[in-house]
Amino acid sequence: MGASLWTGCSWTAMIVSALHFGQAQAADTLATSSSAPAWATVESASVHAIGIDPIHALMTSVIRQRQLSPLRAARLFAVVRAAQSEAVSQVGSADAESASMLAASQALSWMLPQEDAARWAAPSLFKASRSGAVGPANEARVHAEVWPVLAHAIDDGADARRRPLTKPEPKPGVWLRTPPLFAEQPTEPQGATWKPWCPGTDKLDVAPTVEHGSSQWHEELRHVAVVSANLSVDQKSIAQRWHLDAGSITPPGVWNAIATSYLAEAQPPSALRHRVLAVLNMAMQDALVAAWRIKLHYWSERPITAVRRELDPRFEPLLVTPPFPGYVSGHATVSAAAAGVLSHFFPQHKARWHALAREAAVSRLYGGIHFASDNEQGLALGLQVAQSCIAAFAGGSSKPPPRLVTQPAGMSPDFFVHPRMRARPE
Repeated sequence: MGASLWTGCSWTAMIVSALHFGQAQAADTLATSSSAPAWATVESASVHAIGIDPIHALMTSVIRQRQLSPLRAARLFAVVRAAQSEAVSQVGSADAESASMLAASQALSWMLPQEDAARWAAPSLFKASRSGAVGPANEARVHAEVWPVLAHAIDDGADARRRPLTKPEPKPGVWLRTPPLFAEQPTEPQGATWKPWCPGTDKLDVAPTVEHGSSQWHEELRHVAVVSANLSVDQKSIAQRWHLDAGSITPPGVWNAIATSYLAEAQPPSALRHRVLAVLNMAMQDALVAAWRIKLHYWSERPITAVRRELDPRFEPLLVTPPFPGYVSGHATVSAAAAGVLSHFFPQHKARWHALAREAAVSRLYGGIHFASDNEQGLALGLQVAQSCIAAFAGGSSKPPPRLVTQPAGMSPDFFVHPRMRARPE
């Protein structure tokens, strides 16, 4: 197992036994303290963000109602937030909010054509009308910035036909369908091939999975079983807090709530606020795609399969085991990517961002659905993704941030005007 990239922490020390949190207890206390600001805890941020950002509220509503997978939730957030950021970067500060809402309206209308177009247009028109910025010229300018982002979504492979994958021959150590869902194919079987936003994230790698039958493998196996049998009230709470299964706002939704709540308190300039949300969500989508690529390379089994075979046929994890391979943890990967991006922009809160990411990761051990190395290497992978996205798109104090996407050749912006976005005849 590779060394943890988290400075001053190791998973061995954090989760040394089922009865003692070790360093994890300090991280959990930091992440859930009642004295913490609204953006610092999962519960308070999720509620707070809905009330302060109508676009966040609309997206999380659709994610819940349509039970989008974490990959598809991350993609929706990334496209909309990238469109907003590109639009805001090209207008003056006085028109920034109007441009942001118009860009979100156009992106959402394209991404979710099955939804009522008025639902997306209403907040945009309301906000824009208050500033007096609605007009054909401004709308055309925003559209010119949105369509390259939509071109990326058209070409990212997420809308390709779902094709079943050829699974490895069944043997100990290899993923098998798991109760209670017993899905024959993993969720989002083509997710590993989606086009990344950030250059190089499709080439990132982690240490190989722990060798089946090795002493470390047996140690991790026993550890999951012991932890699951001796969960404290706090550990159960952490597992349930980060469960986020079908019908939830998903891990990307939680990190968006945390970021949205923090940005409302910090009040950075509009262009920076939108750039943060764009880079955050591009990194989270790339992190999940990278995690899926690793998952579908190793096809590693879940604890419920291994523990029932090797230790206890009656083993029941606290959480429902997701229907896809274990190594690496998607929760750990996406959370480390989010913490890495937020730490770059707001380093004064680095400890808290990382505490939340570690809590998200260890929640999967407490839930009985991941081994410790799944979480550790997921954190390492997510941090690599964050570093790649920061290097590509964060910009610096001496230079303006680069464009998030390049304009595709041979495509007219008119191609991206969805019929629902055009004026209807009287």
